[in-house]
Amino acid sequence: MGKLISKGWRKRDARVVMLGLDFAGKSTLLYKLKSGQAVETWPTVGFNVESLQTPCGVSFTLWDVGGQDSLRASWPNYLEDINTLIFVLDSADMARLAEAMAVLEEALSHPSMAGIPVLVLANKQEVPGALAPICHGGFQPPGTPYNEQSCSWHML
Repeated sequence: MGKLISKGWRKRDARVVMLGLDFAGKSTLLYKLKSGQAVETWPTVGFNVESLQTPCGVSFTLWDVGGQDSLRASWPNYLEDINTLIFVLDSADMARLAEAMAVLEEALSHPSMAGIPVLVLANKQEVPGALAPICHGGFQPPGTPYNEQSCSWHML
């Protein structure tokens, strides 16, 4: 998003969608960004949506879409006309890492995702044994070539 702003991007409203498996922390992140405080959340049925404003005047409509298996069939509906995808990964849930990567790959294969920036956010870093944020090694978005010198993706 920073590149868009620094290059004189004129659009002032961005549509951002957060996807990830259930219990990854999408709703907690959404409401932390909105209020600045940690709030108690529960599994999302459908979606949550909030508007956020940055200090530089960019408005974000941030969609948090439920990650339960029964809701994932609706994900393509949320990918139309987005500016950014945030994929929230529970970095402490190694048992579901392969499942998370499979649903991320499916989302990235949607035709409307061509050219859309993607942030993979490794949530729950405070949990012992969590997958570390990396730009190499064991995690790599599907279909993304890796080059140590010019890494084009980062997991945060």
